[in-house]
Parts: sequence; C-alpha cells; structure tokens
Amino acid sequence: MKLFIQTIYEIVGWKALIPILLILFQALFEGIGVMMLVPMLGFVGIASEGGITGSINSFFTIAFDIIGFPKNLITVLFIYVFLISCREMLVKTKMLLSSKIQHNAIQTLRSRLYVSISQSEWLFFVKTHSSDYAHSLLIDVNRLGSGANTLIQFISATIILGIYIIIAMSLSFTMTILALFCGAIVLFVLKNKIMSSIRTGKVETGLGRQLHLIVMEQLSGMKLSKIFCAEERSFYRFRRASFMLMENFIKFANDMATTRMWFGIISVVIVSIFVYVSIEVISVSTVTLLLLLFIFSRMMPQITSLQQGFQQLLHVKPALTSFLDMEQACKDAAENRR
Repeated sequence: MKLFIQTIYEIVGWKALIPILLILFQALFEGIGVMMLVPMLGFVGIASEGGITGSINSFFTIAFDIIGFPKNLITVLFIYVFLISCREMLVKTKMLLSSKIQHNAIQTLRSRLYVSISQSEWLFFVKTHSSDYAHSLLIDVNRLGSGANTLIQFISATIILGIYIIIAMSLSFTMTILALFCGAIVLFVLKNKIMSSIRTGKVETGLGRQLHLIVMEQLSGMKLSKIFCAEERSFYRFRRASFMLMENFIKFANDMATTRMWFGIISVVIVSIFVYVSIEVISVSTVTLLLLLFIFSRMMPQITSLQQGFQQLLHVKPALTSFLDMEQACKDAAENRR
C-alpha cells in the first residue's frame, strides 16, 4: 500500500491533495447535515433530553438567533437540503478530478515504461518476450490506473467514516466502541478471504502474460497454422489460457462478494444487538437512538466500501510489482550512449 501511494504521488504530485481537500469539505457537510437532524426531530415532536443532543439543539438555536433565521421546520429542511446539495457537488468535482488523476497516471506510467524499454540494450530486448512488454504497457498500467482511482475512493471512505465515528462517540461512547469492536472481529474472521486478493492478483498477472504471448505467437504464425491445418490446436491453447484467466476473475469476484455478504449479514446482527442494548440495558434517549441508527446506517456503506477498496488495492499490488520490476530491468539494461 505504501509503495503504491508513493508511486502515485510521484506521478501526480500536489494535485493528489485536491481530491483529499474536497473529501474533507464533503465530510464537513456530511457531519453538519447529521447534526441538523437534532433540531429537525425537535420540530416533529421528538424533543432532545439533555446531553450532547441538547447541546447540539442549543447551538443551532443560538446560531439561528444570531443569523436571524426563523426557528421552524422549513428553515431546518432548507439548510439540510442546501448542505447535502453542496456535498453532492463536491462529490461530482471529486469524481472528475479522480478520473483525471487516473488517466494521467496511466499516461505517465505507460510513457515512462515505453521510454525505458526503447532505451534498453538490444540483447536484453530480444531476450524478453514482446508479449511481456505489451502486457506491462497495456494491462498492468491500466490496472494501476484503476488502483489510483480506488485509492482516492478508499481515502474518501476512511475520512467520512472517521467523521461518523466521532459523531457517534459523542452520542454514545460505549455503544460506538462495542460496534467497532464487533467490526474488528469481523475483519479478523474474514482476513483470509481479504488477503486472498493478492494471490488472485498474482495469478491474473501471470495468466495475462501467458495469454498475451499465445495471442501474439498465434497471430504471427496464423499463415503456417492454416497451411498445416493446425488451427484447432492453436485455438485449444488460446481457449485454455482464456478460460483459466476467466476462472481467476470469477474467483476474485466470489471472494469480494462473499466478504461483502458476511459484512452485510453481521452488520444487521450488530445493529440489532445495538438497538436491544440501547433500549433494554443503557436506556438511551429516543433522539440519541434515532441519530445513532441513522449514523450506523450511513457508516455501513462506508465500511463496505473500505473493505472492497482494500481488496481491490491488494489485487492491484502484483501488477505494481510486475510493472516496477519490468521498468527497473529495462533501466539496468539501458544503452550506454555517449
């Protein structure tokens, strides 16, 4: 993960900080929007009963008095819609910037590797299969570009989840710690499924190179295959390599789906336990309980996004290793031009 972040930062530079800044503002609007639910619940007849919710309600009452806004449900709803609209505009801007960063990373990495290949010694160049160069330039680089976009989404989910955790802790520290502890147990139980993404990523890199080699060899020798009527044997090799690559894709998708499924099931169990303990054991106020349920309902998609993003980054790691190894080998075999 550290090597991948370092590689992307070397390419993009300070521009990588712009999406992160937008993510921080997005998280800020998200947090204020959540706290706006306190006065909203008050206007519909569910009054806060002191504590942190009472403090939040008092804060908005004072703020409305200072600004001169009328204290009614329409005002609260208007501000809430405005905040969420601002958040969505930030999300759109962040997505566009992430796309630019992704394709800029692809272009830069592809150009960098092509220059290294073109400047390598002839003896080194002919010893390596052309399909290996093509695979690194086309497939590995595209996977790294997708990984750059995934990394930004991963950072976004982490920051927003952190904001939700802070708000949840301010409402009920005990229940939030309990929920996080249960989540950590889930991660520990599913760690093998999550870490298997590295293995499927390595297999994908190896099978992808093999398929590239078969395609290039058979296309270049297609005339001979037709002369000797060997098309069926050539097709068998191609189909076998393609089928193995397809099976690896399906295995990775299955690992992702299985992990997501268990996250969803266990999340529902955690929320159910949380509601029972809040009502029967701790006697949390109605406003606090509703806010916590809303926050946890928004946290779960972020946790799922983190889990899937982490698996995808692990899956991309072998492509990064393959790319850097190819680039370094070409640099080590660079021609000594005077």
